[in-house]
Amino acid sequence: MGVTSASAAVTDDFGVGAPSLAKPASGGRYIYVDDSGRNMVTAAKGSYSDGSPWRNINRVSCLTTGRLPAWVGMVGWSTDQACPEPDITHPLASVEAGVSVARAGDVVVVRSGQYFERVGYHAQRGTASRPIVLQNYPGERVEVHGWLKLVEADYWTVEGLRWIWNRVETQGAQSVVNFIGGTGWTFAHNEVRDSHGVANVLVRAKGGASSSSQRVDYAPHDYSIIGNCIAFNRGTQAGLDHNIYLMPSIWSTGGEITHNLLVSAPYGGNIKAAGSRDPNESPRDVNISYNTLLGGASGMIFGLKARDIAFTRNVVSLSRNSSYYDGGVKTYSMSYPGTIGVKDNVIGTYRFAIRESGWPSEHIYVRRIVNSSAPYTGSVKNCSITFTKSWTQDNYGHHAG
Repeated sequence: MGVTSASAAVTDDFGVGAPSLAKPASGGRYIYVDDSGRNMVTAAKGSYSDGSPWRNINRVSCLTTGRLPAWVGMVGWSTDQACPEPDITHPLASVEAGVSVARAGDVVVVRSGQYFERVGYHAQRGTASRPIVLQNYPGERVEVHGWLKLVEADYWTVEGLRWIWNRVETQGAQSVVNFIGGTGWTFAHNEVRDSHGVANVLVRAKGGASSSSQRVDYAPHDYSIIGNCIAFNRGTQAGLDHNIYLMPSIWSTGGEITHNLLVSAPYGGNIKAAGSRDPNESPRDVNISYNTLLGGASGMIFGLKARDIAFTRNVVSLSRNSSYYDGGVKTYSMSYPGTIGVKDNVIGTYRFAIRESGWPSEHIYVRRIVNSSAPYTGSVKNCSITFTKSWTQDNYGHHAG
């Protein structure tokens, strides 16, 4: 097992980490990952007829196809020797290997350590009765320096890992965590930080749809982003760099963004719900509640064809680098403003609690804005804060509800 890192800036006070081991579905298994594990099995000494040496065995390949080289039988190795199951005593060495091996019903458990890699390329789909879980081992700190990209990750739960931008592994990616399409997925109790681009977390539809039914199929449905610490977008493009960017398309349904602590997006919004170049990329049917949004140029941004969204019981404060056109809640070029409900939120320190702009002139629905700066104790940098006013702590933001 790798040594737990003490270098990361976010503490466990916020609740990053899975509280317990998920249970595999019937017929599923635990797949273990450890930075001291192995992705390869060293070949026995020998050579093929052309004189080339016997090749090492890639465990991901043999675990997913069952195929083994001919030399395994020639030296009398058992399958367990040549391609051991990735259990707690024979872990894989990388998170990507664990994700690649996982099938419906499995639980991928990552032991403590630092992993420098890109994760998610070969993820398979789970089902409602046989979900797939990727989690940290309870009580152990896991840092993945790179990115996560899950395409059509049906019924995946990603819980308790720390996803951190890395100059080499993340490179010019738009975001640190990407969910593209997928039904029934959950992203919970993770840390995501230090994006140098569009977002720390980006949710969008899969591209390439050519029919209405495909557009529905390719959009995210029944997805949840719960209890995460998402912090410090380091991008410097004014109005373009956010902590969460929701662009799952007008064909998406059932989004839930709740109990997250979002810190520092000085050149964008802590949450943006709008399309990019195409207004049809905008989200539909999302509940955004009990989040704390601190240090954004704007707190919450709605734009273009965003519709049927409830923004409730959130704390929005600590404006940073805001212009005349920013606000605690900002709208622009709305097609369906009357379907946006901003109800019972604490919004403070912004010149405008609600900043509406663009056409048409119809307003979003706003009820009860509590104008307060929401003072707190603790560390914004470490994502560990407590509101000093008990009525805020008990009723609004990531601690409440």
